[in-house]
Amino acid sequence: AGASDQVNNYVCFGSSGASCTADNLYRIIGVFDNKVGEYNVGFKVKTLTGSYIKEARIKVIDTTPPEIILEGGEKYNVEYGKKYVEPGYKAIDVTDGDITSKVSISREKINDSTYTVTYEVEDSYGNKRTVVREITVVDTVAPTIQLNGSANIAIPLNHEYKELGARAVDIKDGDLTGQIAIEGTVDS
Repeated sequence: AGASDQVNNYVCFGSSGASCTADNLYRIIGVFDNKVGEYNVGFKVKTLTGSYIKEARIKVIDTTPPEIILEGGEKYNVEYGKKYVEPGYKAIDVTDGDITSKVSISREKINDSTYTVTYEVEDSYGNKRTVVREITVVDTVAPTIQLNGSANIAIPLNHEYKELGARAVDIKDGDLTGQIAIEGTVDS
């Protein structure tokens, strides 16, 4: 918020109603130092007949919502079986400064693999900002296969190889032993 945002560095004199003609519009620069408040301002106005000073009371208001910065971004992956750990966020307002402590957080499950975390903050002038982080639960860990017996087996010549089998387990899908495909032959 500041003069440039709220009064666009111009002031209008001698005009009634909502419209302001170019003849009544005067530029002001650097008067308010980007601070919210009310100010008495004097303007030197040059006309064809001379110059005069015009005074005005200017009110600078804050209508700019705070910013919420999400560390890790608005899209975030969590490995299946792991707990979501908040990567961090910060809320900054042009008038109030750091208002991170005012952020409220809510969570909503969308489906088994997606949920959202909503961050909301309001500055002291009632300006609000809402940012949503989408959390996706991913399974990037391959199943583990545990062989029954040793990985190295010695077979006497001309004896039949007997497969001892294996067990497969996935952290998300559980027991996958029935889906193990065994390939190859042993020529003894």
